[in-house]
Amino acid sequence: MKTLTLTMMALLASSCALNYKMPDNRFETSETTGKLWGTHLYAGVGNGKDITLTSSYSQTWADPNNPDLSRENFITLGGDLGLHERIDVGLQYISDLGTVLKGKYQLIGKSGAEGFQTSIAAHAGGGSESMSENYHTPTKAELDNSVVGVDIIAGYRFNKVVLIYASFFHDSFSYDIEQTRGTDTRKFEGKSKNTGGTFGASFLFGNTLELTAEYSGANAKSANQSLWNNSFGGVVGFRF
Repeated sequence: MKTLTLTMMALLASSCALNYKMPDNRFETSETTGKLWGTHLYAGVGNGKDITLTSSYSQTWADPNNPDLSRENFITLGGDLGLHERIDVGLQYISDLGTVLKGKYQLIGKSGAEGFQTSIAAHAGGGSESMSENYHTPTKAELDNSVVGVDIIAGYRFNKVVLIYASFFHDSFSYDIEQTRGTDTRKFEGKSKNTGGTFGASFLFGNTLELTAEYSGANAKSANQSLWNNSFGGVVGFRF
């Protein structure tokens, strides 16, 4: 019974936290879809950081000066659409962060062709979360977060199946919090950043099924706190 009670308390504390994700894994290769209306759909799991501003919004105020940074997995799914053989646009959902609008331009090389490639990608978006409870003291909180970022990617396609790539990336995050405990309402805001690189391999089977595995190393900074993370992740995709 004691173990069950402690588990329930841990789950309750987790559900009361005000936090958002910083993804380290990007899954951005050096290629676009390579054709007008080309489609790329994918889903998978990556790793990054969890930025916790308060572990329990009903018990403590958010502290933008001393957030808690920890390693955390995320789930992602999304899709890209070709507007030109060198230009893609897309949407990507990242759990506990939100949805971002993406764009990619392939500077060098041709999608699917052997040889050296470079691309630049950018994204912007975010999400929001609202929570409330009436246990003892009525409390509520709302968190709005946003991100803008850029990836510079270089790769080499050995053949129709194998593509190796590496990238440098930088993300800038901002957030606003409105937190109410009883009759007291307070507002907080802050900024964070995440900078690093990736190294990955993508395997295309039958021109449709794509498997991508990726390593990322990145450093996050939020107020007085920072955390370096070595991340591994992968996605399964389909190209049409």
